[in-house]
Amino acid sequence: MACMFVLWPAINYGNSFLFKELIKTDASFFTVDNLNNIYYLETGAIVKKEKSTGKTKHFSNPLYGQFNIIDSSDPLNILAFSSNMGIITFLDKNLVEKEPYNPQDDLVSEKPELACNSRHEGFWIYYPGKWKFLRINRKNQVLASTPPMNKIGKKFSSPCFMIEKKSRLFVSDKNYGIFVFDIFGSFLFKIPVENICTFQIKNNKIIFHKNNHLYLYDFFLHEDSIFLLPEKKIKMVNINSPYIYLLTEKGIKKYYINTELF
Repeated sequence: MACMFVLWPAINYGNSFLFKELIKTDASFFTVDNLNNIYYLETGAIVKKEKSTGKTKHFSNPLYGQFNIIDSSDPLNILAFSSNMGIITFLDKNLVEKEPYNPQDDLVSEKPELACNSRHEGFWIYYPGKWKFLRINRKNQVLASTPPMNKIGKKFSSPCFMIEKKSRLFVSDKNYGIFVFDIFGSFLFKIPVENICTFQIKNNKIIFHKNNHLYLYDFFLHEDSIFLLPEKKIKMVNINSPYIYLLTEKGIKKYYINTELF
């Protein structure tokens, strides 16, 4: 089916996004949970800013190296991943460590390259040598596996981000698009959105940014809605209604969404 793109006129952000707060940080990564608590990585340590109190909590462990991924999709069971050490650890809502997990000790000799949480027991990890994404529980049992990625897409090179949403695993390859799998690892389809790494899933839409524009791509209807954002040189975007969060050179900026996006 040919893709059809519907371009909405860029909206004046003066009316659409109302500035609320700036968190000054040189964070390399951030995310927001469903309670609008903000988590970000600052010099490899994890920082949580609580919406209810405005207070911050911190977690780091020099034995794990620098973290580069946080998955707060379950705010009571936060996944933190250090790719250089190949270590996954889980934190409670106060950023107190529950237990570390080093999957390479029990499954294969190589370090995993990517990880994310799963609502269906365990977590997903990617082994580049095997070209596979595995869903593993904490008893070191493999619950699901995708086919080898080099068999699905010959152009597949290296995934840079993944997330599970509504019993589906979404994986982005910056040069090839977003691959979608079911909870058992069966390949479903590929979304033709290239040159992006991090993204969100809302309903049937992929949310991502390019330059200073917000894109909402409906992967069922093949429609693309575009909004002008109130900042330039944006590194990451995260939406959790009624707010949108932008990681900029000055820090994380929080805006109230004063328009209909979905």
